[in-house]
Amino acid sequence: MAKEVSVRTFLVLSILFVLISVSATVLFLTEWQKELTSITGAVSGVAQVEVICLVAISLPVNSVNFGAVPQGYVDDTSDDNPMPMVVQNDGGIRVDVTIARDASSSPMFNGTGGGDNSSSFQFKIDNTNETNSFNYSASLTNWTNVPGTSPLTAIYGLKYSDEHDSAEVDLLIDVPNNEPIGKKNETLNFIAAPSEGAICGDEAEEGSCKDRFWECLDDYSDHDSDGYLSCGHAYSHCIREGCISELQECKDNCTSADCRRNCNNDFKECARG
Repeated sequence: MAKEVSVRTFLVLSILFVLISVSATVLFLTEWQKELTSITGAVSGVAQVEVICLVAISLPVNSVNFGAVPQGYVDDTSDDNPMPMVVQNDGGIRVDVTIARDASSSPMFNGTGGGDNSSSFQFKIDNTNETNSFNYSASLTNWTNVPGTSPLTAIYGLKYSDEHDSAEVDLLIDVPNNEPIGKKNETLNFIAAPSEGAICGDEAEEGSCKDRFWECLDDYSDHDSDGYLSCGHAYSHCIREGCISELQECKDNCTSADCRRNCNNDFKECARG
């Protein structure tokens, strides 16, 4: 009888020992899991960026070579021989462009009448084949002395849309009669800054009237004649508004009757869409 009690007691104690061991293991694993979570748990971070409007210009034609010329010689690029420089707006906002002599470069001529800001080396701004690309009336479209290292604003309101984003920079040389013999050169710096009142992406945001027309039609069913008519009127209004604005800008930049006639012809083409 005593042996049976002892065996039962041993079995009970063994079961209790196992239960206690399992409980302790579960408790240990639970606490370890909490500790692990506190080490590798999820955290949050914030990434920030500020998108600014791109101001960028390039020089598709960046050099002019007048060749070998004698003292007293006068030549310019207005006849495209040699070709003038070309400034192009590669950014996303209308810009004003300044011109100045690079500080590391000497003035083109040093003879009598030469030096900085002299009539021996002049420039003027003109249209490329991409007309209406800039504010012609405000820009320096008459022969102007190339300044020294102090920038002079030469182009105002240069647009950035692909069809209207360039301007010519014509150059003129008037070689002094006593200019020393040798090769002459001058490096010019062009610097762009946003035009006053310009809005980033203003040309892109206008969109094309055709795009607006198709977007308008998307709001109507295929057989909604009133919808088609409404979108058609909106398209015509859009075309007229944009064309009238371009016509006025074109005429503002004109100095001759022929130019104004060309503006009217461009307006007719524009209004046809």
